[in-house]
Amino acid sequence: MHDRVEISEHARHLERLRQMPDVRQGKVEAARSAIAEGVYETPDRLRAALLKMLDEVEPG
Repeated sequence: MHDRVEISEHARHLERLRQMPDVRQGKVEAARSAIAEGVYETPDRLRAALLKMLDEVEPG
């Protein structure tokens, strides 16, 4: 008779989480501040700014 160990899928998932790098809290806080101040650049915000600029240069 042999002993047997089975590792659950949950345990495998937890191990993958443990291997992930730590969250860099400073970067998270900087992003939150930028979002709150309305200066966080996203593709949608950049596109809107470019469209506004183009409209000012060449209306209509």
